[in-house]
Amino acid sequence: MTRTKAGNAPPEALARAFAELERLLKDPEVGTALADSGVNISLALVACDGLRAYLEGRDARAAEDLATAAEEIAARYRRASQESPS
Repeated sequence: MTRTKAGNAPPEALARAFAELERLLKDPEVGTALADSGVNISLALVACDGLRAYLEGRDARAAEDLATAAEEIAARYRRASQESPS
């Protein structure tokens, strides 16, 4: 199913939640803690942008951002799996 309306604003509570998530991901202390656990902040931000775009009805942008994040995460997982001993 393809939605045709673009630019639909998510409810205000979701908009605030995304703004807070983005703020936290960009916070140096939070970013350091996440990076130390193996999270790539740039990928997390791309995934966040993709989900936001999807909720706003911008499906093409959502598909692009979410595919980018998924492909990169999968590639990193494969590399890490090959590097670690079984």
